[in-house]
Amino acid sequence: MDTLAAIVYTHDLDRRAFTYVSPQIEPILGVRGDEFTPALWEKSLHEEDRERVMEETERTVRTCDPFSLTYRVRARDGRWIWLHDERQVLGDAAGEPIAWQGVMADVTSAKATEQALRASEARFRSVVDNLPAALYMEDPDPTSHGTVFASARIEAITGYDAAEWMSDPDLWLRIVHPDDLDRVLEAERTCVETGATFDLDLRIVRKDGSIVWVNDLAVLINDEDGAPIHWIGFFHDITAKKLADREVARALEVERRSVERLKALDEQKDMFVTATSHEMRTPLAAIMGSARTLEELGDMMDEGDRTALVGAIVTKAAALAKILDDLLDLDRVRRGVLNIRREPVELDQLVAAALDASTVKETHQVVRDTPPIVIFADRAMVERIIENLLTNAGRYTPPGSTIWVRTGRVAGGVGVVVEDDGPGVDPSLREAVFEPFRQGANAVQHAPGIGVGLALVSRFAELHGGKAWFEDREGGGAAFTVLLAPRSAEEAPSRG
Repeated sequence: MDTLAAIVYTHDLDRRAFTYVSPQIEPILGVRGDEFTPALWEKSLHEEDRERVMEETERTVRTCDPFSLTYRVRARDGRWIWLHDERQVLGDAAGEPIAWQGVMADVTSAKATEQALRASEARFRSVVDNLPAALYMEDPDPTSHGTVFASARIEAITGYDAAEWMSDPDLWLRIVHPDDLDRVLEAERTCVETGATFDLDLRIVRKDGSIVWVNDLAVLINDEDGAPIHWIGFFHDITAKKLADREVARALEVERRSVERLKALDEQKDMFVTATSHEMRTPLAAIMGSARTLEELGDMMDEGDRTALVGAIVTKAAALAKILDDLLDLDRVRRGVLNIRREPVELDQLVAAALDASTVKETHQVVRDTPPIVIFADRAMVERIIENLLTNAGRYTPPGSTIWVRTGRVAGGVGVVVEDDGPGVDPSLREAVFEPFRQGANAVQHAPGIGVGLALVSRFAELHGGKAWFEDREGGGAAFTVLLAPRSAEEAPSRG
């Protein structure tokens, strides 16, 4: 016993004295065996340990149970020594306790190591549990996805606590959003095959049914033989980032549309300036030329020449007035202040009057098919629709071409159709043919217009509850159709 690396002792319970203490007490506590007494031992106990040590001593004496406890005592040099004390009560022939037989081992080094491990674990747990991401360790078996570790943060993100994750091997696959599950499994297979890092944004369904976006970042850990041991990873709640990205994308889309709109408005402004400067300057120049001629030479001219010049002035002034009327009407429609005034209108007579007033019959062959129909509509707007369709057909077809004008009842109202066998609509203008200030490159140069006629046709048709559209005419050319949808209860009956 004298050679053991521990303090071996015997304590007489009746005399309350140590009857034997091994020499190892001196290198451990700094006292000799003959100095070591029960009073000295009790006095050297750490105040935080004394009560439990004495209670356990009394209990084991009463019950004769073995004593096994670790506690601190102060050595002679003032150091605190951790001792692990193992005692056994010895009894006499009658079974009455008469002595302790025990061993006290110095476990200070082991205790320090244990405390360091606990401190390290506490620090690790603090770091893990306070990370903004949830750490996890997962079984590499692709059929189970069992979680063997999950940090506390996992509950804040998913609504399921760590115990639920570790007790339910199918939980992960159940909470992945159905629309993301296939790509999650495919990404996992790819990582297993290539050794790449698993890095994926995906949606999960929380315990309360809400949906959150997470970024799942994980690596597959293999043993020295290359066999997979487990996945180690974490996922981070990126819902706020996804929402912010969506708002940014929405804002960029709004900005893009605004830029396109501003660009379109700028183009319209340029086209308006170009069109009006040309189309208004030409008649103005003719008016001014005729007026100056009359002013300077009128007294010397015969009556016929003067009348011709006055007629030219009137014609050009009327062209200018039509351009201004178109611009003003387009502005009123845009601002929503152009009111529709319905009245019974004999559509066939309106077409006839428009043809008589138009110059297209002088340069083109016109075929009219307009049976008697009375509609309840705004006379001035319908007249402008017909005039503008005729003007458009004459402007974009060469002299001698044929223009067909047809009217008739169709599903939903009355249709007005103007066709021609000209070159058709410029492909570059097909999407914008009814936008203002759009003109094709093949317009007859002497024909007046600033590109608002078809825009007004479309707007006037919409004010009548209808619409305007164009199609390629079979055999070549274009066919423009306007549907007028008068109020059925107010529509006048057909004549004839």
